[in-house]
Amino acid sequence: MTRTISPALFVAVRGFFVGFREHRRGQFPPVTRLVILCRTREEAEAALEIVRAWVETQGLRLHPDKTHVGDCRQAGEGFDFLGYRFEQGRRWVRKKSWGRIKDRIREKTGRSRGDSLARIVSDLNPTLKGWYGYFKHAHYTTFRKIDGFVRRRLRAVLRKQEKRPGMGRCLEDQKRWPNAYFAAVGLFALYPVGRRAFWHNFACVLAQSIRPSLPRPVTNF
Repeated sequence: MTRTISPALFVAVRGFFVGFREHRRGQFPPVTRLVILCRTREEAEAALEIVRAWVETQGLRLHPDKTHVGDCRQAGEGFDFLGYRFEQGRRWVRKKSWGRIKDRIREKTGRSRGDSLARIVSDLNPTLKGWYGYFKHAHYTTFRKIDGFVRRRLRAVLRKQEKRPGMGRCLEDQKRWPNAYFAAVGLFALYPVGRRAFWHNFACVLAQSIRPSLPRPVTNF
């Protein structure tokens, strides 16, 4: 199984602990979720049968709703793993991870919080930086949603401090407190960092792909 890393056909198995051997050469540690990537659908289905047979010998059973074979290059056939959603050939943030980070942001940006904006931002930044540090491999457009959510929450706080009702969604608030306003206070923005990292990696991959085709310089002696 160590040699079947791509392409993205997979078998997702979870809900049980398993020690799995292939060709008697290697053993997997106990896991609650197992993803097997294979070259073809036939290989994936064969791998699933091997796992199912082993589980039955241990008196266990695969969860029928959480075990399936699919092609994560296609829409709707992806799988969740370690907080990510692998689908359509890209890495996204799964829905549960979205919900958790939004809950943490809400905890730190309550409208009734009496602290200054600078103090709220100082309290919020470590959470945003830590979340980005883990999910930085997700597609960079993901981070624009988080940035927008954070700024809407902060605009709502500012409106509350001025004793004005509302949630900071109107165009007037966006003009009064634009993105640059929060950047000046020191708010960590995920999207610019993620976008730069994405295009930097893209440029590196592109350079590596065309480098062998470039003619080598000839030195005359």
